Amino acid sequence: MQQILKRLNLIQTSIELDDIDIIALQVARLERLELDDEVTVILQKLESLEYAFVIEAIEAYITKHKGVVAYVDREVQGLKVELKMLEQKIQDLDALKNEHLSTIDEFNTMYSLKVGDIIEKILKRKKELLAEQVAKIEEMFKKERELYNEHKRKVQKLEEELKELDEFDDEYDDLYEACQKAKEEANSQRKKVKEAKEKLQEDDEFQEYEEVKEEYEEFHREYEEVLNQEHFELNDNEKKELKKLFRKAARLCHPDIVINELYDQAHEITAQLNEAYAQKDLNRVKKILDMLENGVYFNTTSDKLENTEKLKHKIAELREKVAIITQELEAIKEDETFCIIKEIDDWDIYFNEVREKLKEEYRTLLKSENEQTWTKQEMDKEVPEEDYDYWEEPF
Repeated sequence: MQQILKRLNLIQTSIELDDIDIIALQVARLERLELDDEVTVILQKLESLEYAFVIEAIEAYITKHKGVVAYVDREVQGLKVELKMLEQKIQDLDALKNEHLSTIDEFNTMYSLKVGDIIEKILKRKKELLAEQVAKIEEMFKKERELYNEHKRKVQKLEEELKELDEFDDEYDDLYEACQKAKEEANSQRKKVKEAKEKLQEDDEFQEYEEVKEEYEEFHREYEEVLNQEHFELNDNEKKELKKLFRKAARLCHPDIVINELYDQAHEITAQLNEAYAQKDLNRVKKILDMLENGVYFNTTSDKLENTEKLKHKIAELREKVAIITQELEAIKEDETFCIIKEIDDWDIYFNEVREKLKEEYRTLLKSENEQTWTKQEMDKEVPEEDYDYWEEPF
């Protein structure tokens, strides 16, 4: 009852001050409480903007119930406010962190879409060139290994023939001696294979080849994933709307501030919200927000806890969470990609400049000893311009 009376009083004062935002906020919070018929009528009149009636009705209601006095534990009251402020701080810090991460993700996605094709060609060409350089040493290793396999097959054949003979047969001793000699030759060849393998693995060019090969395969896999993802293009107004709606939705379902019973559900919805925000899916963010405002509702811990010790424990927990998110934000600000982004005034200009440098690098890689006389026009044929510009519209 005390909370209802206080919120009605706030609404009355807000009407007098013409503060529409506060009215809407208090109405939303009143609707979450158990209300009697009189307060329900007041809310209905507020919805129809009958403020004159509302002021009188609130005055009458407060007068009627002014004798209802409840004991207020000042320490609990102070702890609840402290907890509420920490909840809001976590929401703000987490929203900022997600915005930074989303910016980095958007930059990386655009980087792949704008120059990913030429990077893939560069890595593939490097891999091919290095493969040519290590081919001889690989061939030597393969020959030694094949020779070892031949020795093994010879030993197996001799051992099978020995099994068919009685050890007292005249042929047995000669065959046994030949088998032992074959084993010695196989062991000797095995050492040569091992040495060839070690030489191959220690070779600088081979190690570089393995690294470039792994880098190419990883980039190819990630590049394909980016190309197969659904990408949404937003104008400046839509980007501002996306950020506003995301922050509003995030406040309604943040898993760190809801009661324990709803943590898993809030965590799942938050994950969906973050994914939609990262993909710039404005419609999906709108749907999640609509669900939170009109369907699923999460009680915050500060609204439900009344026990002093539990409040103190939760406050300590959230203060630790604030410290963690703050550290994460500082780490993001030191991130190489984030630092690059801060220095860029125009992303399109930046990506065009990067692309030109990569094209020149690829032309250089395409040259060989027999291709030094190529003209720029001929080299451009190797890197068709249409391959570069398939993503013409700004992301």
